[in-house]
Order: sequence, then C-alpha cells, then structure tokens
Amino acid sequence: MNEAIDTVADPPVPRAGARAVVVGVERYAAGPGWDLDGPVTDALAYARVLLDAGVAPSALTLMLSPLPGNVERARRFGLPVRAADRQTVHDVLFRELPLSAEESLVVAWAGHGFLDLADHRRLLYADAREDDLRSLDLEAALAAFRSDLTLSYRDQVWFVDACQTRVDPAAVHGALVPDPVPHGRLRTRPGQHVLFGSAPGQATRNAAGLRRGTFSTELLRLLPDFCSAQAPWPPDTEALFAALTERLGAGAAPAGATPTYLHHSGPEGARGRWPGSGPNVDPDRTSFPSPDFRRAGTPSPAQVGRLLEALIAVPTMRTQEGRNAVLGILPSDIATSVARSPVARADILAIIETCREFEHGLDRLREALSLVDAGTAALREVVLVLSDFPGFDGVADPR
Repeated sequence: MNEAIDTVADPPVPRAGARAVVVGVERYAAGPGWDLDGPVTDALAYARVLLDAGVAPSALTLMLSPLPGNVERARRFGLPVRAADRQTVHDVLFRELPLSAEESLVVAWAGHGFLDLADHRRLLYADAREDDLRSLDLEAALAAFRSDLTLSYRDQVWFVDACQTRVDPAAVHGALVPDPVPHGRLRTRPGQHVLFGSAPGQATRNAAGLRRGTFSTELLRLLPDFCSAQAPWPPDTEALFAALTERLGAGAAPAGATPTYLHHSGPEGARGRWPGSGPNVDPDRTSFPSPDFRRAGTPSPAQVGRLLEALIAVPTMRTQEGRNAVLGILPSDIATSVARSPVARADILAIIETCREFEHGLDRLREALSLVDAGTAALREVVLVLSDFPGFDGVADPR
C-alpha cells in the first residue's frame, strides 16, 4: 500500500456539509480464529480518498479494530481512532450523527458479515464472540437514516465490503439477538445508495494473493475519479456501480464477488441492481445473482450446495482449527485470498469460491483435505461431488 494514505493532508477543495464514517474490523473478541488482515488497510484507503475529496478531518469518524501488525499504520494515519465495538458504533451512528446538520453522508464498512434468520444483513462488531454474535442490523440502520431520527443527510452513500452468507440456525441458537437500533418514522428523501461487495447468499472474495477485499480494491481504484473536484458530490453511485461491474467483468464476475447496488428513493421504495439486471429491479434476496449472467462452466447453486454439505460432513471442516489446518496446506496465494468468516458454513463457502477462482484450486483443496482427514467416508463423498464440478480435474479417489 502506498504510504500516501498514512498521512492526513489539508483537503484541496473543502466539501461543505459533508460527513463521513469509516469502519474497519480485523480483530474480534472471539479470538484469532476470526482474524481478518485487510479491512483496516481498506478503511484507511477509504478515509484517504474521502479526505482528498474535501471531507474535513473533523467531519470524518474512523472506527477500527486492527490486528497488532496494523496498529502502527492506523496510528500514523493521523486521525483519532475510535473502537469498533457495539457501544461505540451505536454512539456514532445513532447519537452523534443525528445531531449534525450536514447534507451528505458517506459510510464505508469492511469486516465480517452475514445474513441473519430474517435475511437482514448483519455486520459483526469488534466485541462479537461465538456465543454473542453482536452485529449491526444494517437494514434497521439504513431505515433509521431514512427516518425522522436523522433530519440531515439528504444524500447518503454506503459502501459495505462484507459477506452475505446465510447463517445456520442451529449454529447460532442463543448467540444471535436483535440489534437495538432505534426506530423512527420513515420519510421521503432524495436518495440513499448502498453498494455491497456481494449479493445475498454470497461470500466476498479477497483479491488474489492480497489480504484485501476484491470489492474494496477495485472500488478504491475508481473512487478518486468519482470524488474529484470536478465530480458531483456525493459520488454518482449509478455511474460508479456501472464502472465497478465493468471492471470486475460484469457477467464474468466470480460468484463470490458479485457487487450489488441498492437505492432507496423514498420511505418505502427500494430498487436493487446487480450485473445483468435492468435499472429498476425489485430486490429479491433469494433469487440473485441471476442465472443469466453466470459464467459458462460455473457450477449451479445445487452443485455448490451439495459440495458445501459434503465438506461440512468432513470432521476436520467442522471446526475453525481444522479449517485453519487445511488452509495452512493450501498454496499461499489461495489461502490468503479467502475472505474468512466466523460462521462455519460461510467460511467453507468462501473456501469453495476462492479455490474455484484458481487453476487446479479445487484439486489443491482435495489434496489438503486428504492430508488432514485421509481415508474417511466423508472425504470420499467430497471427491464424488467434485467429480461433477467444473474446474475439478477428476483426481482419483484418495485412499
């Protein structure tokens, strides 16, 4: 990462009425098994772009939970760093921001995420644990910022780089409780625009060989042009989304990194877009990405589901420690590209999607499994499922 992001300079063209919040969560109370190396780097890059765009340092709130190796980078950035736990996030979003009078708001969040049992997008706080999956209810938060709780921020842009895989009800029983987001009366606003790094049901993917999200990596390459002094403010999200999907290959985008776009144009109206869709599509979280833009040779959702269930049946894959052991055997470029999740099903899905993106990646996964869980009936079932999988070379059943 260019060291230019590590120092705060005076904004070249001040943006009057602009407010920003940036969150990057790498370290969780659950322990090292949940660690992510990358969200803080992404968060500082978002902050750098926003400051260069003219957002005043005093108008940008930075909430981070860095890994030990990134603490110094966060300190050198030059802005005050606040915690990314539930209390701090709630204080900022629902107590401090509503008191401000700015016209525009930009929020960027990078870290672990999932879909809860009601299909609400959740973003895990830094103080989350396995027995307490405390997490921001993003749907509720977005609704709060379209309500009379916040009379400012007529224009809002949210960037969310987190998984949207669905949780296993049995695995989260008792650990997932409602997030106490305040409720208000919804009212008409010109627009609330949200760009996600994945579609519902999907895991995000790290850029190959990098400890950074593909979505944030590509978005941050585009944002400076959309935040220049000559560009409208806040950034034109329609044009930004079009450029992002083109950069990611649109229809060729990997299943684990399909960007999606949600636009709330009023208290009730919502429009969703994703690669291959028209400009006004009602979002249906159970149906996209559309089969029309799946890549040739891409496995069907049913095939992915069968492989997911087969891998979950492998004893080694049921624990975080076991999955860590498998990743430790995989080639480093594959292992470091996996967007890890604390939720077992989401973590395994991310491993599947990442291995698919590398030549012979699924074969390398089979080989790693055979070393740590050799000869079990469950492993033989994995190989059987893989035999019909695009991108698998059909290696003989391990003994």
